[in-house]
Order: sequence, then structure tokens, then C-alpha cells
Amino acid sequence: MTCRLSQIVDKPKDLLVALPFAVDLSGVEDWQPKYNIAPGKPALIVHGEPKAAKATMMSWAAGVGRLRPWARDDTFIKGRYGALKRCVIPVPGFYDWPSKTKTAFFVEPADRKILTFAGLYVEHENGGTFSVMTTEPNADIKPLHHRMAIYLEPKECELWLNPATPKEALNALMKQWPEGRLKNYRVSTRCHNGKFDDPACVEPFKEDGGNNSGPNKRSPKKAGPKKDDGRGIPKTPPRNLFQ
Repeated sequence: MTCRLSQIVDKPKDLLVALPFAVDLSGVEDWQPKYNIAPGKPALIVHGEPKAAKATMMSWAAGVGRLRPWARDDTFIKGRYGALKRCVIPVPGFYDWPSKTKTAFFVEPADRKILTFAGLYVEHENGGTFSVMTTEPNADIKPLHHRMAIYLEPKECELWLNPATPKEALNALMKQWPEGRLKNYRVSTRCHNGKFDDPACVEPFKEDGGNNSGPNKRSPKKAGPKKDDGRGIPKTPPRNLFQ
């Protein structure tokens, strides 16, 4: 399903290597690598027709309002997203995990540096919000989730962004990516918490729990000093509920 995105590159232009057309980057300033992008957080997307495409920072839909974080291929084919505009989201990899588990995996392409997701977006007074298109999972993703993002080949990105592309050609893009072109490795549950956005999120999982500092990791409480109650019996001071 693509539970979290990443855009771990030193420069935004490094995200555009999979696109066969020029992209205006003037709207992206003060770039910082993004290790853990949760719904509601900003990410770089590419929109506009190919001959005038531009990169913009927009918020990944958080499930409130007109868009959800993920949009379905069958709903798109039925024409229910007709009022929304199309975009692509370039990522070097993403996080996924099986439902109701305390595990996480980083998924990346096996044969290239960057993946490009098909997406939808809407502009508003606060900039814009985007959603990731999804379909049924292939064998690479099925062990991790019941849905997968729709990945576009370079030429397909042109079709997806071109406003003149016929609906039948757009519907044909709503498909699984070929099996064997994605690989993954286990990471800590740190990426489950959108507050963490650092290199530790993408580090391989350590069996000893050394880097498993996710939201479920708690530090042990230290025992307070004990006092003598006058009878030679140590007494624990009462807990201060206002601390």
C-alpha cells in the first residue's frame, strides 16, 4: 500500500532521473532529504503537461476532506476522480508493513534508482494535496500488503501527465508492475511514527533491537530512593501526581 514514502536524495533533481522530459525545479527551495514521509507531510510531486512540467512540494493527503492518501484504480476507471488533476511522485523507495504487525520493510527498485508513482492532486489555498494511485498487489508486495502503488515507466509518465491522453489509454496504466522488479529488507518500527525523519528509519533491522527505537519502544523507569519510616523499614515516598 506504500504506508510511508521516502525521498532520500541530496538534490531534488536526483528524483527526476526516471522522467524523459525536463522539469522546472524553481518551486522547490531549501531541499532536505526526506527519510519518512507520512500522510499529511509534504513531498515533491511533478505535475503539468510534459512540455511544461514542474516540481512542487505538496502535502500527502491525510484522510480528511476531498482526497485520501491512496486512490483506487477501479474507482479511477469508473471516472469518479474526473475532477482531479494527475501527477507523478518520484521516490527511491518506500515503507510497507503487514496489517496489525510490529514490523516494517523498506521497498526499493531492483533495477533502477527511482520509482515513479501515478498520483492525483488538487490545488487549494494552502498549496495542494496529492494521493497515490493503487491496484492489486503483485507477488513482490503481496506478503507485505493487500494493495500496491501503480508504478509508471518513463514513457507512461508522459501519457499520465498529458491532458490529451484518451481515457482508454489512462485506464490501461492501472496495472501491476512486473514481478521481480522490487526488493525489500526489514527495518525498525521507527518509521511507524511520522515524527521520526532521519537516517535511522532506513537502516536494516538489528535482531538485538539496537535500532528498534520506534513508537512502541519505551525506556525503563528508574526506581526512586527509599526512606526509613523510623522503624528500620525502608519506605517508598508517595508518588507526586503533579510531577
